[in-house]
Amino acid sequence: MNAQKQKTSTGSEFNKNSLRTILSNRRYIGYYTYKDTEVKDGMPRIVSDEVFYKVQEILQKNKKAPAHAKANMEYLLTTKLFCGHCRNMMTGISGTGRNGTLHYYYVCNNVKKKSCNKKNVKKDYIEDIVILTNKNICKTY
Repeated sequence: MNAQKQKTSTGSEFNKNSLRTILSNRRYIGYYTYKDTEVKDGMPRIVSDEVFYKVQEILQKNKKAPAHAKANMEYLLTTKLFCGHCRNMMTGISGTGRNGTLHYYYVCNNVKKKSCNKKNVKKDYIEDIVILTNKNICKTY
């Protein structure tokens, strides 16, 4: 949108927040809102409820993965990897070893809250397993 010189309704450039606002806008499913009043079917719908609510579900999942947007390293399994102990989402973290080398891991979000005892999983290890498994599945088809 920015490359095409498109602007938001306020005249600003698009960013992740303006895109989230667009994707969350209930006007696309026919809701007309004026001040505190919301009217169902108050305007023509351009997206089905199924598509709209699927997008809301994805936005909510991504919101629960706070480290995903901050990470310099790409964590392929963020929002897709869940703890085998408590079934909560695992997100990517990094840490510096004693000799100064960076290490990358996935950690259960409940470990931070001390309600899960799952150990960190090395990023390369788990991502390699998932990639190899998917390649093997694809070969069988």
